[in-house]
Amino acid sequence: MQIIVTPEDVEAIWRPLTDAEKATVNGLARYAWLILAREVPGLADRVAADPELEELVRFEIAMALKRVMVNPDFTRQMSTTIDDATVSRTIDSAVSAGLLYFPDDSLSRLRPRRRSGAFSINPSW
Repeated sequence: MQIIVTPEDVEAIWRPLTDAEKATVNGLARYAWLILAREVPGLADRVAADPELEELVRFEIAMALKRVMVNPDFTRQMSTTIDDATVSRTIDSAVSAGLLYFPDDSLSRLRPRRRSGAFSINPSW
């Protein structure tokens, strides 16, 4: 099963999109799913069996696409000066690079939970 996120999915978590942003979502959505499916083996089969998981995957992909669009100029540092006051902020390097990525907390929500017993050893992801 392949999940394709639509511009409406991104709008639901962010704001109305411009036509250019909608084209970006349409162009990147398939690749976002392919990246996620590689990062979380077996995800497609689990999604096919669990509609709730499908909604979570759709949300995580929409968030990844939003991260790509939130900083279209790839700005790393911003400063605003008004009179004597200067406000400066640094933008996350992945966001400032315009990368399509899934942070560790997103991936951990989508990976199957491992049960552990008294002497179980779980692999680290």
